[in-house]
Amino acid sequence: MKKILIGTHNQGKFKEISYLISKKYKKISPVTLKIKSPEETGKTFISNSRIKVNFFSKFVDYPVISDDSGLCIKALNNKPGIHSARLAKKHGGFFQAMKFILKKLEKKKDRSATFVCSLS
Repeated sequence: MKKILIGTHNQGKFKEISYLISKKYKKISPVTLKIKSPEETGKTFISNSRIKVNFFSKFVDYPVISDDSGLCIKALNNKPGIHSARLAKKHGGFFQAMKFILKKLEKKKDRSATFVCSLS
């Protein structure tokens, strides 16, 4: 069976990406291999997904897929953007981060947002 490393420590993302990949592949997590995540120093979703895929590729001799994604809210100058996961961690999880964001949006008329994902 072919293998593919899905370069994320987020179990939800791991499941989502796994679902999209053919059953011909055994999906491997960096958690299973005890590989820590690299520091995401990029300024864009694309650069962060590339940082991760290049990092994880150093540990295996089979294909790697990795992503970077986040929520871009127009009224907040497209933030939290690439800092979405860090915001959630800072506030104790996804739901707490959403409460924080909704509080910031209380007096904003335009609450439009996009979810951006870059795969490498």
